[in-house]
Amino acid sequence: TGELAEFLSPPGDTEAMAKNIRKVIDHPPRLGYEHIAKFHKDVNFQKYLSLVEGNK
Repeated sequence: TGELAEFLSPPGDTEAMAKNIRKVIDHPPRLGYEHIAKFHKDVNFQKYLSLVEGNK
């Protein structure tokens, strides 16, 4: 996650998660295309299609 790693919280640590949520709200990270491209609908469609076709 690179520079976004500072916003990760240990599993089950709700206090750390709350602090990180506050940090994101107070100082939102600058997200470029490289951060959000992997969530594009076309990219995810291809991943799901590969999973479905692989299970035939």
